Amino acid sequence: MRTQDLSLHIRSPKRNHMKYFAYGSNLSTQQMRDRGVTYSKNRCAVLKGWKLIFPIHSRRWNGGAADIKVAGNDDLVEGVIYEIDEKGLRQLDHYEDRRIQDDIEVGTYRRQYIWVESEEGIEKVLTYIVNRSVEYKEKSHYPPSVKYRDTIMKGAETHGLRVDYIRWLKSIPTRP
Repeated sequence: MRTQDLSLHIRSPKRNHMKYFAYGSNLSTQQMRDRGVTYSKNRCAVLKGWKLIFPIHSRRWNGGAADIKVAGNDDLVEGVIYEIDEKGLRQLDHYEDRRIQDDIEVGTYRRQYIWVESEEGIEKVLTYIVNRSVEYKEKSHYPPSVKYRDTIMKGAETHGLRVDYIRWLKSIPTRP
């Protein structure tokens, strides 16, 4: 997939800040701090018609790592919109293993723009999705580790995502 510096297209009202949608372990404010990503604002959001999946194995987490994919109308992914600056976006690129080679995103994750719904209405935001084909994602599933799933769950609780969604996260089968 050819790319350009997509960060220029999603600006928040605060100058030089982008809207970033977190749905996995970056829901953890502690992880965001540990990664050196600061944010000026955050709010809950829902991505309708998409589904949370775990199509790749993470050595760091010793289990599946989160991704999202287009799904049915009844599916949804809850998360948080962080407003981050350019430095924070570069930090996320590093930790999400987003790399560019000959104008092509070749790392583990790539940037993707999506539309989410928040208290401020429908918003266009940046997120990261696994840089693999849809066919690959359909065939691959790696249960997350308990630690990874709990990191997502605790982040969801911290931000006040819906109780039903948190309960669903808790029900995700994990690696032994």
